[in-house]
Amino acid sequence: MSDQLKDRTFKALVFVFLMFGSAQMASAKGTAPTRDQVAKLVAAVWKEPPASLEAMMYTETIRPPEPEGKIRKEMEDFFFKQYDVNQMYQKYGPNSPALKVMLDRMNSAIDMNVERIMKEQQNPTRTKDWVRISGNRERHDVAHTRTPGVSLGSETPFENTYVTVGKSHREPGFMSFSYEGKLKLATVTDKSGWASNNPARFANIPLNTRTVLKVLLGRKEGTQAKPVFVPDPNKIERFSRTGVLAGVVRLWIVPDPNAPDTRDRIEIGDPNSSARTVLVCDRDDYSRAYEVRTYGPAGKLIYHRQCGDFDAHGFPHKVIETKYDRDGSLKKKSVYRITELKVNCPIPDEVFEFNPPEGYQVMDVRGQEQKD
Repeated sequence: MSDQLKDRTFKALVFVFLMFGSAQMASAKGTAPTRDQVAKLVAAVWKEPPASLEAMMYTETIRPPEPEGKIRKEMEDFFFKQYDVNQMYQKYGPNSPALKVMLDRMNSAIDMNVERIMKEQQNPTRTKDWVRISGNRERHDVAHTRTPGVSLGSETPFENTYVTVGKSHREPGFMSFSYEGKLKLATVTDKSGWASNNPARFANIPLNTRTVLKVLLGRKEGTQAKPVFVPDPNKIERFSRTGVLAGVVRLWIVPDPNAPDTRDRIEIGDPNSSARTVLVCDRDDYSRAYEVRTYGPAGKLIYHRQCGDFDAHGFPHKVIETKYDRDGSLKKKSVYRITELKVNCPIPDEVFEFNPPEGYQVMDVRGQEQKD
């Protein structure tokens, strides 16, 4: 994500959060949070993720059926953007044999993904993901199966590799690469990278909520291109006295009725609106969120996350994540199981180096200006 886009995203998140509220303020659902509660909330919002981690994650995912035409269109849009097809035409020419090879490879990848997703709709997809992250570098070695009754274990070989190296790579424009086992294809791109499946996102309050709270309880420092929000003592003091975050947006903290002695329920929203976020957190550490529920303007549940089996590092080893559309219909449900985890561990640089297996064809889809 570009720095300019990050800045726009901050503003958009706050705007959406505020606009979910109604025009008038209603009576509070409870008293303002205590200073101790506010301190724990601020600590969770500004908690830094580990500098590095290594994890083995197993995931089972189900999706509701979608028509093949819609799936194919989504895959075509993704690959055309990821591989910058217009740039490929300009570089090689419309009748170039090299262009034909690349397009054939891309179309094969589209076909494989359409077939994969169509099968996912019939059976859950089981995934094994060896995750290694260091700073802004991220590597995922992945295996999949959709065969009923077949599970993935420690001996299951990996099929594909997806690596994001970001701006840390010594070669300009080299942002990410992948190895596709069935296609025997290694792809290099100057795009920002592949979809992340970082287990650290489960070890705190969700990122969107933390982003909003950083804006509402912090002050902006740094440059316009690289804004950084730090805790603002004046905003935090005012929030401690009133419970008001901004405008009509309030935050309440009460004992969780299901575990009143050990957990707190944190609710963020406008008393007059059905849109809100509800967190159930450990009373001593609000970054340990056992449950997250987000409701849309119509009051329907649109996101639900349940975490359990927390370790000493604050990482849950079992997570159930469910997403719904605005009408409350299921979009996606994933069950994550983390069997191995190391945090702040050394990860060799060669893990993130481009070194395709023998016999793989290399497809470089970076813009020409990045290669010159």
